[in-house]
Amino acid sequence: MGLIFLVGDKKGIVDEIELERDIIKEYTEDFRICYAEINTNTGEGIGELFEKLALQIIAKHNYPEL
Repeated sequence: MGLIFLVGDKKGIVDEIELERDIIKEYTEDFRICYAEINTNTGEGIGELFEKLALQIIAKHNYPEL
């Protein structure tokens, strides 16, 4: 199975999404999906997203059974 990342845009703009974050956390844990929040307007979180992606690719390459 390939890597799957769920990316939420507009990080920091909407503060009233705590319930949605709980649902997202549960969903991503259940299905072993990586999740990142970013803001494409400010660039916030984009570096961290690519870092997580790179680490997952390296791990998958070194340990294909993951």
